[in-house]
Amino acid sequence: KFTGTSGAGTFTFTPASGTAATSSSVTVNSGAATKLVVTGTGTQTAGSPQTITVTAKDAQGNTATGYTGSHNITFSGANSSSS
Repeated sequence: KFTGTSGAGTFTFTPASGTAATSSSVTVNSGAATKLVVTGTGTQTAGSPQTITVTAKDAQGNTATGYTGSHNITFSGANSSSS
């Protein structure tokens, strides 16, 4: 069982005695999405736009690239006023 970061790399086995062996390139894919992570700036000025990003992550925190689900996002808070 492998838990860790997804991506491509190699594995090296180093025995207590003898010669180390390194695998050819191995690709570890992300797991199924277990959470959605919302990121943006920490503050917001009323009436100004803000960019946010919603990213599906697996249990190890890797981006779940195969996620195709959908969710509604509701924004609430202070409304901008015209002056």
